[in-house]
Amino acid sequence: AYFGNLPGFFFPSNGHFVAIGINHVEAGYARYSSVTLYDAATFIAIGSFTNLKEMKGSADRYLPNHPLKDQLYAISFRRNCTNYNYCINVPETSLSLLSAMIFMERAYVDPNGSKGTDPAIMLPFRIIYGEDRSLIPSLWKSGLKSVYGRLRDALFPEEVINFLGWPMA
Repeated sequence: AYFGNLPGFFFPSNGHFVAIGINHVEAGYARYSSVTLYDAATFIAIGSFTNLKEMKGSADRYLPNHPLKDQLYAISFRRNCTNYNYCINVPETSLSLLSAMIFMERAYVDPNGSKGTDPAIMLPFRIIYGEDRSLIPSLWKSGLKSVYGRLRDALFPEEVINFLGWPMA
């Protein structure tokens, strides 16, 4: 099963994205699972994580006592992962500040068969955007924010967002 997410945001230096979802391997729906960030223009992979190493334990900080925490993941994509656990580093040399991006989740092969699990019974992942306001440069405060908004609106016009059923941010 493949699930995609086009956030409708650029990746500013003070921003970060958190991929949250079901570890389909731990939940018993797949033999392998991954989430990858791609540059939308080139479709080159920028960074990824898998069930093999990074997923397990990543949701503990949000749900420390939840009985299903090992079946969930929460991993950040940041410009600088220094001092952050469960984080994928995305330097500007890999993905520029104004590049559009796509996140893709994959879950391969039903563990009880030789085909993929029916996507209708799987819960797609979600991407949450956040930013550290202390890192916002004075340029942003003095007008770059409106330029950024106009660029976002040009790349992701409201009729496209409505057609795809995405909520406006």
